[in-house]
Parts: sequence; C-alpha cells; structure tokens
Amino acid sequence: MLGHTTGRHYESTAVNPDKTVHSLSLLSQFFVVSMIALLSVGCPAVIQHQPNERMVDELGVPQARQRLQDTLTRSINPQVVEVEVTDDYLNYRYRQPILGPYGIVMGTTMAENRIFFNNVHRVEVFENGVVLVRAQTEHILAQMIFSNTNDSKNFADLLMSFRARRARTAR
Repeated sequence: MLGHTTGRHYESTAVNPDKTVHSLSLLSQFFVVSMIALLSVGCPAVIQHQPNERMVDELGVPQARQRLQDTLTRSINPQVVEVEVTDDYLNYRYRQPILGPYGIVMGTTMAENRIFFNNVHRVEVFENGVVLVRAQTEHILAQMIFSNTNDSKNFADLLMSFRARRARTAR
C-alpha cells in the first residue's frame, strides 16, 4: 500500500496566545519575587562600636604601632604590604590590580595612602568586615576590608586612639 497515511494526528505548531500570556505572567511573577529577595537582603549594617581611644596609652606606643601594622597587613582589600605609623600619620603601601578589558586583572602595581590622624573624624565598622575612615566633610579617607570583625574593630580602635593621642599632644 503505497501512499497510505498512518492516521497520526499532529498538533499545530502555531503559538497559542493563552500559553504566551501564561508564560508572561510566570515571568513577571518570577521577576517580582526575585526583586523582593534582592531587596530583603539589604545593605550590611554598621556595627555599633565605640572605639577605645585609650588603646595606645594602654599598650604603649611601640606595641600599638606594631599591632596596627600587623592588623593592616591582614587586610583582604587592599592587600597591604608595608605600613609606617608615626605620631602624625598612618602610611601604607598596597597592591592595586591593573584591570584590562572586561575587568580582567592584567597585573598589579603598588599604590600608597597616607592618613593624617588630625584629618580623621570617625571610623565606621560594618558587619561584613568593611571599615570606612571618614574626614569631617564625610569624605572617605580609606576603605579597608578585613576577614573578621575583630580585625575591623581593632583597626578602628587603634586608628581612633592614635587620632586622640595626636589631638592631645598638639595642644
């Protein structure tokens, strides 16, 4: 029997408008749920931490300098490689990535930041290990990321303590 059809029934491949509306509805629901999830995560909160401004006096200047150097070298970002602490400022050198096309790291270069203690107004410590050092004008003088809150708080304590010591000796 040539030319005989088997009687199979094939559905039309045309787009069903009801299925398209249903897909758009699911897509919009997914979008709304995703946005709610992203917004519920929120920003990391600032830790309510009152820096110990007497730490340098309690430890002594040489030990406080060494502790500040040790704490800074444990910073995740920037990667601090050299620290100098004087009576007037904190100076640190760090590796800064060189970004190429599409944000790919092509290498590193050395960068430097000097924070004068009398310019420091406050230090914010966040629950995710970020520390922001701010001037009176709210300008960010430095941003550090530590792997734990103990290092974050220790950095804040030491920096504010050196600031307080500088303010006392400048009078």
